[in-house]
Amino acid sequence: MARAPFPRKTSDVGTFYTSCKVENVVNRSQSAIIRRLLVDSGNEYSWIPTAALERIGVNREKKDVPFVMANGQQISRSVGFVIIRLVSTCVWIPTLRNSWPPDPFLPQVD
Repeated sequence: MARAPFPRKTSDVGTFYTSCKVENVVNRSQSAIIRRLLVDSGNEYSWIPTAALERIGVNREKKDVPFVMANGQQISRSVGFVIIRLVSTCVWIPTLRNSWPPDPFLPQVD
């Protein structure tokens, strides 16, 4: 896995892409590599493709969680939990299931 580009100073906030490894919180041997994850320093959630989450057995913990997009559109998504590993850093974060086909207003990951 490539080294994750982190902001260098506290003034370096915003968005950037990185690769990461996501792990099932119940069974950490089940994991997937996300090659291009959009990181937004202002977000509370990360958007991960549903197929990747299903492949590693991540359960939907909450369904139909409402969100308001930047353009004002209201959407809902399911939420699960994963461990995200960036280089040697590990974080536990709520994770949204990205819809397919891609929504042009949502951040997309490979």
